[in-house]
Amino acid sequence: MDVSQAVQKNIPILLARMSMSQATLATKSTVSKASIQRITRGEVSPTLHTLQQLASGFGVPPATLIEAGLDRKSLTGVKKIDTAISAIYSNLYEGPDILKTIGKYFAEEYRLVYGDQLLTSPTRTGPTIIEELRSNKYVDGYPPMITIKAAWISDSQVMVYLDITDTHNTADPVAVGLNATAHARTTTIIDSWSMVHSVREIVDGKPVKIVTRTLKYLDTITS
Repeated sequence: MDVSQAVQKNIPILLARMSMSQATLATKSTVSKASIQRITRGEVSPTLHTLQQLASGFGVPPATLIEAGLDRKSLTGVKKIDTAISAIYSNLYEGPDILKTIGKYFAEEYRLVYGDQLLTSPTRTGPTIIEELRSNKYVDGYPPMITIKAAWISDSQVMVYLDITDTHNTADPVAVGLNATAHARTTTIIDSWSMVHSVREIVDGKPVKIVTRTLKYLDTITS
């Protein structure tokens, strides 16, 4: 499979996994919807620049778009959980309006938790999902790129191992705690979800509902 064929096949796969429309991808990537449709129909081959734009729109590395066998690759092996992972991390910086897309994944009592703070710290428990989305919203420039490196499941928990790379200043990014500078800053995090239902219950039909996400910071590299 050549690059054009891989991109043609992988765009619909990523759209489905992230619950994203072609119109939304066009807005996020600044590639026109007509161009995206022509690429997915195999009428044109994407340039390197277009490939980078599409990857940015999806919030994935460009290599993901040309990856062979993407349709067979899963994170946890549970489709509903993998879909939630893709949808949540591709939309965390889109502002509160995106709640209509990802709000279904969060329980009413949801809170972000900072795992590196003491249990007795009054600031250990963080914002609600709407507060998190408001704080993360980028007014100017590009939002951070989130690269999901691995994910695994255990009982009623999901653990996601990811990198967050930021090259712009943020207002108050409570969800990732980055102090961005003019340099690229990559922070490695384990994000642990505690869910209302167990993985077995989700496989049997229950929805993915997150009660808390606990962030554990592993490393930060500035380049």
